[in-house]
Amino acid sequence: MVKKSEKQTAGKKRRRTTSQRAVAKKTAAKRAPKKRSAANTLDHLSAADLRKLAEAREREEAAKRREEAAIKLAELKAKRRAVEAEYRKTLRAIDREIEALKGKQGGSGRKQRSVSEVVTTMLAKTDTMTTTDIRNGLNQQKIKASNLSQTLTYLKRRGRIEQVKRGVYRLAGQS
Repeated sequence: MVKKSEKQTAGKKRRRTTSQRAVAKKTAAKRAPKKRSAANTLDHLSAADLRKLAEAREREEAAKRREEAAIKLAELKAKRRAVEAEYRKTLRAIDREIEALKGKQGGSGRKQRSVSEVVTTMLAKTDTMTTTDIRNGLNQQKIKASNLSQTLTYLKRRGRIEQVKRGVYRLAGQS
């Protein structure tokens, strides 16, 4: 069974003490936004608060400048890529014209033969040749022989030439 005093206090609000009311007032003041004008707000700020406000504004402005710079940088990079592409295109056109003029100066109009073809024809004319003789023959025909050893190895593996001894070659099937 519930006592009478408990029944009476159950329906009523409890009274707060003075200290409880003061604490409640402070928390309500913290929660409620202050309604002041901008000019009035600056008048009531301390020097430290003003410094913090100025620093925050500087950070915002610096971030905005960085963002603008990043956008400008992206635009400039895109412009550079476009200019480089146009430059490469122009260079290719000029190179084609140069090659066309060089081809006309030669007068033969033939396609240049590969190093493998030239080596096999040289070996067909003689019995055996050394690598020095082959290189000199290629130089006389104005053919670059920078990878002659690789070419000779390739021809050996294909069975088109034979190696008689170190540095001496002959056409396959000749004895």
